[in-house]
Amino acid sequence: MNTRLDKDTLKNYFNYLKPKLKTGVDKVTLSNFERHLDDNLDVVCRKVANNSYEFSRLKQVNAGNRIVYIPTIRDQIVIEYLKDRIKKKYKLYIKDRNKIIKSLANLLSEEIDYFIIKLDINKFFSSVNTEELLKKIEKSSLLNSVEYHILYNLLKKTPSGLPEGLSISNYLSELYLESFDIKLKKVHSRVAFYSRYVDDIIIVINGRPSDREKENIKHLIEETFNSLNLKKNESKTKYIDYEINKNSKSFDYLGYKLQRTYDAKKNNLNIGISDNKLTKIFNKINYIFYEYYKDRNFEKLYERLLILTSKNKIQKTKTYIKKDFSVGYMLYSVTYGLPENYKYVNDNSFDKVTKFIKRKIYKLYPIVIKNNNRRMLYSVSVCNPNRVIIYSCIPFTNLRKKVYEISKPIPYSTILRMSKRELLEKYFKIVNLN
Repeated sequence: MNTRLDKDTLKNYFNYLKPKLKTGVDKVTLSNFERHLDDNLDVVCRKVANNSYEFSRLKQVNAGNRIVYIPTIRDQIVIEYLKDRIKKKYKLYIKDRNKIIKSLANLLSEEIDYFIIKLDINKFFSSVNTEELLKKIEKSSLLNSVEYHILYNLLKKTPSGLPEGLSISNYLSELYLESFDIKLKKVHSRVAFYSRYVDDIIIVINGRPSDREKENIKHLIEETFNSLNLKKNESKTKYIDYEINKNSKSFDYLGYKLQRTYDAKKNNLNIGISDNKLTKIFNKINYIFYEYYKDRNFEKLYERLLILTSKNKIQKTKTYIKKDFSVGYMLYSVTYGLPENYKYVNDNSFDKVTKFIKRKIYKLYPIVIKNNNRRMLYSVSVCNPNRVIIYSCIPFTNLRKKVYEISKPIPYSTILRMSKRELLEKYFKIVNLN
């Protein structure tokens, strides 16, 4: 297989990335870059071949409480190629949140004692020592000289650590923390479960370690963090005795709240939505109703609540780079909505969401006067895992009607000219809850 970064390969990566390419500090837009595509790719090939390729400064964007970085379009193409080479050569993958929670819940449902450790890496991406990372990669000799040179030049462009917002950073961090994960799995001989999802760590130990063992565990954890100059987020660090026949303290992991309770001579594992995530859900609901007070679009309000409280299945076309660097296409399904995003909830979290929505509906009076409309809203206020909406199965005429009602004042004649794909794109753009 040809692994050289040639023009055809770059062109395939451009076509693959095209829907998500953003403008960087050079202010070159997608349309402008594509107009001069051959010339742009020729420059990349020439500079890569003679080891003179340099990355432009990364554009910084405020994203809430963090800074994310956006490369130029040219650099994004090269970075994506490099990410795939690293991912393949080091056999790296991003862990599945649902699989982690399912495995953890199955383990904690067993009626035995556990000692649980919750850890969080403080300022994760910026804490990665890129010099040590480069030494590790150089020592392994899995990247060729061209790939290593490209990576070296990329990491020089960030003031400290890995640039957050770049897909390659997730894989580089996984590579950097390989030895870290191995050490944490060995903090005790009875470690039954270990998971690190980016910076969020949980360790489950069988039985009830003695006080001396607990101190030794804490010491080993400190040593492991210090070995890579990483810091724990102390406010999120927890050591929990998860004993049978007792109510335990709760802890949060990956958006869930887990707690063992003892009731009627039975041990139960209660799984709910974490308080932090519930607050975000309530804020989203507040936004939905705030928008309704502004535009009085009842149909949009209804559709937004329906999406939030249902399982929504949509079909997407995924583009990917094949082994020969050509672009492949495949259909896949995406399912989302509260009942899907929190599929392992077994406590009253969904009831809390339902009550919150119902209070908001009740306060709509007298704005929503029609009883039928109020009944419609109450019907979608309940988080229902059995209510599954498969958008590819919605009849064309029904979809047209939906889009027309939520997108006023778009003329119906315009909607009639839209394909089903265009109608779905318009629908999701309007009801977007992010």
